[in-house]
Amino acid sequence: MSETILTLYCVTDAAALLPDQISSSFAQVLSSCEYDSAQIHSNDWLVTAKMVDQTDVIFHVYTDPAILANHVETLISNFSVSPIANERLFEKIIRQIGIFNCAVTVTFARDADDERTDFIVDAIFEIAQFYSGYVLLPNGSLRWCDGRRFISEHGSDFDDSFEPLTHQTLQEKKSSIDIVPPVDALNETPHAQPKKDENRDPQEKQAAPDKTPSVEPLSNSLHIAAANSNKPAKLSQPTAEDKKRKEKTIAVLRARGIPYNDKINGIVRAMTTQRTTVEIAGRAIALLADAVCGESLCGGDSYQGAMQYYNMLSDRFGVITYYLSAREKEFFENEQSTPDVREQMSWRYECCAVMLWALGYIDLPYPSSICDVKQITQIILGQQNFSALIQNSRPLPFDTLLDQADLTLRYNWACITARANFAEEMPAKLDDEVVMERMEALDWLVGNHDAAEWDADYQAAAISN
Repeated sequence: MSETILTLYCVTDAAALLPDQISSSFAQVLSSCEYDSAQIHSNDWLVTAKMVDQTDVIFHVYTDPAILANHVETLISNFSVSPIANERLFEKIIRQIGIFNCAVTVTFARDADDERTDFIVDAIFEIAQFYSGYVLLPNGSLRWCDGRRFISEHGSDFDDSFEPLTHQTLQEKKSSIDIVPPVDALNETPHAQPKKDENRDPQEKQAAPDKTPSVEPLSNSLHIAAANSNKPAKLSQPTAEDKKRKEKTIAVLRARGIPYNDKINGIVRAMTTQRTTVEIAGRAIALLADAVCGESLCGGDSYQGAMQYYNMLSDRFGVITYYLSAREKEFFENEQSTPDVREQMSWRYECCAVMLWALGYIDLPYPSSICDVKQITQIILGQQNFSALIQNSRPLPFDTLLDQADLTLRYNWACITARANFAEEMPAKLDDEVVMERMEALDWLVGNHDAAEWDADYQAAAISN
């Protein structure tokens, strides 16, 4: 017998339901399903499915952001040379990988009995269907739960109509999948086809080395957890917790003599979605690229000269393109960007500072002056690679991010009101441009307005709230 490992990736808040799914999918051959119920809501736990043939199938569940960051980085690295000509599709696939918040490694002993192996693999894909998940095969091919190739060294079965699966309810997930016979995953052919070698895809006949990401955690524990999957589609009413946050924020404004509008609800937690540490780190690097290149162009450098900074960051971290917004991509692709766009990008240092604050690298001072550009640049360039930026971080609790987002939203209202009234200066020495940049960054950081994309018009929505 040889040990075989498949890895299930998904976006879910229902990992604790895995034992039930195992019991259902393996019912015909299952003797018992063993796990520690006290550990089921932890971020690192095991389920042992004991088969009637006296063998075990081990499910190792990971929701720890540090371990997931390692998985995600390895997947992105492995697929960075994937021959997918459709750049838009490739970027969507990478984005999907970047928001996985659960990984389950499935280990079992494979013998000469192909029917036994097929049954185990089919059962794993059935579990993946429940979670709308993706299964990484030993040859490095990542398959969606219906058996289609999501991405591998041979391309993808998807087209650019694909949209990344974000956080949904389990009912939505289950109803969104058309169940089709899963592929004979380890042999790379559909079950309906003959299993003889001459009928297999010659490109995939020889299995590639096992590309399952290492499951060893990084050296520190990243405290930002998986995103809240209970995000409603419509505006939610503030809870007692939201009202308490509002009261705390207003107390700060009163102490500083800053005017406020008591009718603004502010940040409503049910309307937010927590970003992963990987996403925040990726945006930090992308924002630094925006700022450095924008500043370079504003200073009179040529497009080619400015792009040297972008290429330097890309060579070091290798993830910039995956975390750029649509407008940012347009900026980098356009040699004739306008002065206004260049100046706007140069202000992204302020947004980058917010990301580094959320990752625990710096403090976020009162917004009366611009950030320390030298400090921000040195912190990021001081990291050896993307993994190091994640590993060395100490992410702040989500409540801290929500508090700061609510406070900054109200700072912004005060600045807008002052400008509308032709005030000679902003209240309490606020720098309105710094405040505006911070609010844009914080709105994205807490996934406000149903996790809107970075380029969305946050300001109107925030003030009308």
